[in-house]
Amino acid sequence: MRIAICGIAAWLFLMTAFFATLHLAEAVSTTFFRTETFEDFSRGKQENISIKKDGSVVLSPPLTEKFESVEPYIWSIASDKKGNIYAGTGNEGKILKIQPNGDSSVIFDSPEAEILSMVLDGSGKLYAGTAPGGIIYRVGDSGGKVFFDSEEKYIWSMAIDKNGDLIAGTGDKGRIYRVKKNGSAQVILESGQTNITKVAVHEGKIYAGSAHDGILFMIDGKKTKVLYDTPEKEIRSILFDEAGNILLGTTSGESAPSSSPSRAKRGDDEPRGEAAPVTPGASAIYKVSKDGTTTQVVSWSSYTLLCMAMLPDGDIVVGTGEEGQLLRVARDGTTEILSRVEALQVLSIVSNEEFILSTGNMGRVYTLGKTYAAKGYFTSQPLDALTTSSWGVISWTAYTPERTSVSVQTRSGNTEKPDQTWSDWSKSSTKGEGEKVSSPPARFLQWKAELSTKNSHVTPTLRDVSVAYLQKNLDPKITGVTVKPLSSGQTEGSSGRPRQDLRGVVIVSWTAEDPNGDSLQFVVQFKGTGQRNWFTMESDLKMSSHTFDSQSLPDGKYRIRVKASDSPSNPDDLALGDVRESDPFVIDNTPPEVFRMGADVKRGRKYRITFQVEDDASPVANCEYSIDGNPWRPVFPIDQIFDTKEESFVLETSSLSGGQHIIVVKATDRAQNIGTNRLIIDVK
Repeated sequence: MRIAICGIAAWLFLMTAFFATLHLAEAVSTTFFRTETFEDFSRGKQENISIKKDGSVVLSPPLTEKFESVEPYIWSIASDKKGNIYAGTGNEGKILKIQPNGDSSVIFDSPEAEILSMVLDGSGKLYAGTAPGGIIYRVGDSGGKVFFDSEEKYIWSMAIDKNGDLIAGTGDKGRIYRVKKNGSAQVILESGQTNITKVAVHEGKIYAGSAHDGILFMIDGKKTKVLYDTPEKEIRSILFDEAGNILLGTTSGESAPSSSPSRAKRGDDEPRGEAAPVTPGASAIYKVSKDGTTTQVVSWSSYTLLCMAMLPDGDIVVGTGEEGQLLRVARDGTTEILSRVEALQVLSIVSNEEFILSTGNMGRVYTLGKTYAAKGYFTSQPLDALTTSSWGVISWTAYTPERTSVSVQTRSGNTEKPDQTWSDWSKSSTKGEGEKVSSPPARFLQWKAELSTKNSHVTPTLRDVSVAYLQKNLDPKITGVTVKPLSSGQTEGSSGRPRQDLRGVVIVSWTAEDPNGDSLQFVVQFKGTGQRNWFTMESDLKMSSHTFDSQSLPDGKYRIRVKASDSPSNPDDLALGDVRESDPFVIDNTPPEVFRMGADVKRGRKYRITFQVEDDASPVANCEYSIDGNPWRPVFPIDQIFDTKEESFVLETSSLSGGQHIIVVKATDRAQNIGTNRLIIDVK
């Protein structure tokens, strides 16, 4: 590029400030990973740990795995008075009996794919609702037999009414059946919905929730009433509190077998029905009061509600479709993470002396106690320091009543997900006021807290964890240097008065980055062709641009060199830097010369004007002429192309009147320097 003559150096400071980009990055200094909010702790992994809404961590009720199935889903569970647990599976349609001592056996291998619902009557008889055949089986230790064939596709939910009759919610025609003890049945509701996903009996009335429009029905004798039409697509759970209010769990997610599973029996060649994965969707809990008033207790966009159960204090346990999380919801809607199972979905919860859970992906059965677990572990997500870092002190705030404790350990590595290349877990520390992390320097760090109690009614509380670290200093990098004129001429201000001519003001700009986020300072230097040394224009710059007056340098070809240093953020012996040069550019402060002007009469009073233009530093860019002060007219070189430092021109005038005439030629080079000359001719 070429740089023209500068007008006023006084503009340089103002232009530099206007075009500069400040480096406002943070220095490389001690930084902290802090885990202290509900959202922070929610990103970690918990085992027998509850995360309170205020961001504290406590022991959860003990979560004990009772059974692990080879099948992906345990859709339904029931528990008898002897403590036996019955688990209905998918996609093989089996019912297992899990005894209090942990022994388990298959008591019924049904011809159906899914055991969607189970219920025990007052005498301890077990009934199982299935898909895709819509058959209800009566099941005992020696097997099962058909109790009622609904000729529907799904038996979603069952309950026993005050007369001992079986109430069944079905799909995909949305009917409710009353099945007598002898197996005879009648339809008591044609809902107009696709599925009746939940039925419940309370104080002699039947309550039913649908899927398609999420409607709550109440059947009282022969009368049916709609109590509430929810905004969500599906009612998943119906509970009743001590005051007789109805609590509805709803969702717009999906967690059901496909809508058209095969009716194939095992051994047939046709495939069996498959269970669809959970699709996240909006979920909510509503309270329907006895007077019909409905209020929303809580809603979520990040959780898919699949099932609910009531705690003795009136709080609600919610099973979700998000990484097996169990939520605890208070009466005012305050939500905390109660616990987490080793499965993706919590599909069913029943309450006996303790809560019993069934899960999907994979199919497991758990019990959830009603006191505190003896031990629990919270593992943070891998904490990313962005580059190799040294670890300082890890400290935490905890409340530890008598016979409780909190200890923390760490490990480190250079992969985003911990693997065999990570260090081993460090020795546990109980010094909450702070202890040096012993894990080796790396990019990622992870900490694990152990909470323990020797009193099942008391828990320690972990409130926050902080880890200090210092990144390894890395070289800053200059990614580009550009040199260009700031302006090519005068401009007009808003008042109409001309601004200062800025031709020749040159702006050097560059882009630089520092992987540590350090503050940078810069040195700008120049060197002309043939010169051995670099000369410093400016040092200690904090901005990423610099302007200078090109008239302060003689004509010629130059390069600019920018040096970056992170010394503002580091001790001198640790500071690092980078250097980058610009492409060559030309400074041209001299206008082109117009010379050898001559005139010959061509014919009559028309004249042939010849002249040459020459520039020492840059090619000729434009040429114009004027006769007697008339408007400028362009003229091209003889070869029609402006491409060299020397150009020859010929122009022909129109017929001129007698007397003297003045012909002025104006030539411009690529640096916008302008040179002129004139020729006076005397026309006879």
